Formats: sequence, structure tokens, C-alpha cells
Amino acid sequence: DEEELPFSFVRDRHLPMLKYLLKRAQPQTVAVVVHFLPAPMAGEILTTLDPAVRREIVENLSAIVQLDPENVDSIEDSLRDRLDYLMGGEDKLAELIDEVPSVLQQELLEAIRNKDDQLGARLGKRIVTIDDIAYLDAAGLKTLSRRVPIRSLAAVLRSSDDIRNKILPKLTSGLGQWLTQEIELSGDIASDRLAEEQKKVLTALSTLVRDGTIEIKKDEENQEALPVASAPAALLEETSPPGEEKK
Repeated sequence: DEEELPFSFVRDRHLPMLKYLLKRAQPQTVAVVVHFLPAPMAGEILTTLDPAVRREIVENLSAIVQLDPENVDSIEDSLRDRLDYLMGGEDKLAELIDEVPSVLQQELLEAIRNKDDQLGARLGKRIVTIDDIAYLDAAGLKTLSRRVPIRSLAAVLRSSDDIRNKILPKLTSGLGQWLTQEIELSGDIASDRLAEEQKKVLTALSTLVRDGTIEIKKDEENQEALPVASAPAALLEETSPPGEEKK
């Protein structure tokens, strides 16, 4: 069997946490890690580092050296342990909020905005919410209407004056008339039934956005880099730099 290379356990899903850890590691240690990673992943990590650190890493990689296997194993074990037990992060938070009911989405986003306005703004751009229907153009609305029952769309519009007033003026064709008629004919529905209809619409909308079929063009806002969080104890920087013996 082919021998596994060091750090072969690292997957794309580890990237956010890996970037977090390597920003706090010694350049020589980072050089060892990126040496063994696939080039696209290593390149993405390098783009997140300070230019001076990047230069030092490149200098370390430019020379052929003999690494100490025990030291490489030590760095690998340290990295594996920390990746397994790091909690949270913007990506994980976005994934979580994307899966909860629309009412809870708004509640969680509001709580995040109250604590960290910049993080709340970034998540608001990343996460598809029921309110995002209002940003769709006529073509996007027609595409969405082919994925969900018209009664589900009507229930969402009936429940929100703001969404309804933004959407209906965009629909001058049969879809607009159809939705208007459905809204007028349908009565009030129970909250649990409304939640079900919202979930149908939100699931379809999220799928269409993820696969690139439609685009949600929200108001432009400045997106700033994530603030650096306080580092947990015993980060990779505690690992001694790799031993180097030039051949």
C-alpha cells in the first residue's frame, strides 16, 4: 500500500480552522504544513497570512532541507488535536443559521448584530433568508415559482406586507395576477402551517442560490476581514520549529 503523507487527514472543511491556527504558528511550522498540503489549499492559506510571514515561509520552502520525522509527527499530531476541538467560527455559524426556520433565523441574526454588527452584516450577506425573496427580479421570481407550489409563495407574501409590496410590482405578467388572486382567496393560516410553507420556499430559494441558478443582489456593504479572536491555550506556536539539516 502507498504510504500516507503527513497531514493527509486535512480536508477542505478544515480550511477555516486551519487558517485560524496557522496565523498563530511560527513561520517555520507553517512552512512544514503547507509543504505537505495540496497546492490549491496551501495557496489559499498563504493568502490569509501577513506579507512578511509569507516571505519567510517562501524562504523556508525555497531550500531543500532534511526534516526531522519526529518533529513533523509532533506538528501533525498537534494540528489534528486542535482541529478536532476548535469550536465555532463564521462558517459554522452560517451553516447552522442556514438550516433553522425563518423566524429563528431572524432572531439569531438580530442577536448577532447586537453583539457584533460587522459579523451580523457578513452573515446577512451569506445566509439566504425568507426576506431575500424581495431582492429577486422578475426572472428569479418566475424560476422560484416553478420550484414551489403557488400557495406556498402566496402564504409567504400574505404574511409580510413588506415582501408583498416589493414583489408584486415586479410581476406585470400572469404570475403576478396569479399570486394576487391566490393571496386574496386564501385566508389566515395557523403559525405552524405558515412555518411549513416558509420552509418550502426557503429550501427552494437556498438551492437555487447555491447552484447558481438565481442570484440575490443585496444592498452593497463593505465587507471587512474577520477580527482576530483570542487564541486558545497551547497553540501550534508551542511546537518547536522543524529541525533543518541541509543535505
